[in-house]
Amino acid sequence: MKNDRTGKKRSVSSFIFIIFTGIAAIIAIVGWGSISDIVDWVKFDGDEIIRKNAVLLIGTSWIFVAIIAYLLTRCITKRQHNSPNLIYRNLGIKGIYEKAAKRQIGNEIASAKKISLICYYGLSFADHHKRELISALDNGASIRLLLLKKNSEFANDLIKTENLDMNKINSGIDSVIHLYKTFKDEQKDRSLGSIEIREFNTEFRNPITIIRNRNEVDTAFLSIIHSHKSAATCIHIEFQGGSEVGECIKYFEKIWSLHENDVLYSSLKRELSRI
Repeated sequence: MKNDRTGKKRSVSSFIFIIFTGIAAIIAIVGWGSISDIVDWVKFDGDEIIRKNAVLLIGTSWIFVAIIAYLLTRCITKRQHNSPNLIYRNLGIKGIYEKAAKRQIGNEIASAKKISLICYYGLSFADHHKRELISALDNGASIRLLLLKKNSEFANDLIKTENLDMNKINSGIDSVIHLYKTFKDEQKDRSLGSIEIREFNTEFRNPITIIRNRNEVDTAFLSIIHSHKSAATCIHIEFQGGSEVGECIKYFEKIWSLHENDVLYSSLKRELSRI
């Protein structure tokens, strides 16, 4: 995708350069013809000097026009590079929403092969997308969750900054784990799909939902949270096909690997829940 955009820029630059070079060539030909007529008309021993000066004048004009063409091309491509639309395309921004993009996320879950989510506990996400998540499991999808560790340092910070109650946080985490367990129970075939839930302590920055569909296309939903608002009511940015999707994936995978031994629940193993 990036190579396509680079190719388009080069095509525009080449087109502009060719046009101006063509103009320079026309000027040179016309100019040479005019000066040749003058030289033929003026008969004296210095006509060779006049011809040399004419060639120098035409050559200089050609170079001048070529420089103007180059500078103009640079100016146009620079403006294109800094345009908001191009920046959005480079980052892969597909949409910006004033609050949780529930409809867009639901559409992506419907064709999901892998779902990765990092959040405080994501109760509203699980509750709202229950039907789509069970359907994804029936289609063999894997679901991975990173949830806030109970009574952790980060949880204590949330109590101070977001006026949350520790009991509410802990009960929210318990409810989410229980809810995902019921998803497996409600499947048509429990052997299909998988769920694994791990806990993190202090690495959290923003809630991120990453969905890979069956065509191996990744879509990431990033929530820009504020301390006085829930994630569901904050701005959401949808990324697809750009550089930021890869950054979101690297961020999640890094934290996921750090907490390999902090498994709260896994449908692939025996009951490991610590509730």
